Amino acid sequence: MTSARFENFTIVLQKPKFPGNIGSVARCIKNMGMGKLVVSEAGPFEQEEMKIMSTHFAADIIDNIKYYDHLGDALAPFRLSARIHQEARQSLGTIYKIRL
Repeated sequence: MTSARFENFTIVLQKPKFPGNIGSVARCIKNMGMGKLVVSEAGPFEQEEMKIMSTHFAADIIDNIKYYDHLGDALAPFRLSARIHQEARQSLGTIYKIRL
């Protein structure tokens, strides 16, 4: 069995409301050794506001964010995606929606 290579993982944020949230996610991505951050249907946000929450440690993640106007375009490069959304926290039903 081979282990997952987290640097090949990309996090896609759809409609984030605040630049600080994007910065916090960037910091988490860096802490977990993941590779990229994609933002869909949001912005533009000030990079400096995002970098405050990301800290200097994850500034490179912020500098390399890819932005898309539509979620379909953001997901197009990927063969597999999993969706977790805020409604999942409110129920005990299905949490992951997998697209193959």
